[in-house]
Parts: sequence; structure tokens; C-alpha cells
Amino acid sequence: MANEQVLIADALKSLGYLLVDIEREGRGLLRVTIENIDFERPIDITDCEKVSR
Repeated sequence: MANEQVLIADALKSLGYLLVDIEREGRGLLRVTIENIDFERPIDITDCEKVSR
């Protein structure tokens, strides 16, 4: 999971986000918690859509 975490963190950083947490659940669900890299505004649905693609 450490390599996976680094890959996800790098991808998020390139989009302007920080990786806060990763949770792996059953049926292939991967839940990623993010924060804006500049902490100037809260995460909204647009951010979630951007990161999920």
C-alpha cells in the first residue's frame, strides 16, 4: 500500500490537492480523503469530480 499511496499522493499534488487518508474497503472500493494544497477553501463536489477522473 505504501507504493500505492505515493502514486496517489503524486497524482493529487499535480492536480493541486494533498492526500489526507486512504481507506480500502470491500468490493474494490478505495476511499481517498483530500485537502486543497493551499488550504484557502474547503473541498466541494467539483473537486471530488476532478479527482475521481
